[in-house]
Amino acid sequence: MKQNKGTYEESQGRRKFTQYIEDLKRNENFRKDFNKLCKISIRENKKFEKEATKVMRKYGITYGTLEGLGYYIDDKEEFNWGSLNPRSLICDDYDMCMIVDTFQLKYGKKYQKINKEYWNEDFDPEIIIKSYLSSYPIGINIHKFASKRDVIDFIEKRWPSINAFLKTYREKPKRIRKRKLSRKLADCIWENHNLPVKKIKQIIDEEFPHNGLVYWQILKIKNLEKKRRNRKIS
Repeated sequence: MKQNKGTYEESQGRRKFTQYIEDLKRNENFRKDFNKLCKISIRENKKFEKEATKVMRKYGITYGTLEGLGYYIDDKEEFNWGSLNPRSLICDDYDMCMIVDTFQLKYGKKYQKINKEYWNEDFDPEIIIKSYLSSYPIGINIHKFASKRDVIDFIEKRWPSINAFLKTYREKPKRIRKRKLSRKLADCIWENHNLPVKKIKQIIDEEFPHNGLVYWQILKIKNLEKKRRNRKIS
């Protein structure tokens, strides 16, 4: 596939992370925490940073993702991450794996200069760094002379050790399953979940004429969506 200049092919990890965010913005527990954070004035810098850090650590997201959700929390369309730019300081902000120039992120003036216009004068850029460290606690550093095969071979042979380090930061691996049902159809069923199943069937047949769902399947989807949207996420 021919790539546009300045971009690269989307990874499986990026698609999985997008799916995670789509689940997250529909989850009632996250929405409560998010709305609580939104009520804090940005002028209350220290309080906002403290609460924002708690939310980011709890849900495994960075400040950039949290900020983006402010625009997409009620959007029915898929989260818009924008283009992938391999020349940026942070190569991919929204992926299951990440390549970060940690030296420049921590000590370089270029990064802060670019983003200064978006920050309050009293805003502490350390919150950006903290968010990455809490979401990506284990890093894989790559030597400047390493080849692709060197990196793949290292990860395959040392994965037990890498996994042992990861276990200190999580209770169990996160399972993000691919959705068989379209987002829009699932949203439509959930938005009308208080209605009788026959009425829901009429509504989805009008909006999604080829859905092929029968009553028991609609009821099952209702129950699954209820569990997904009200479960605790950590």
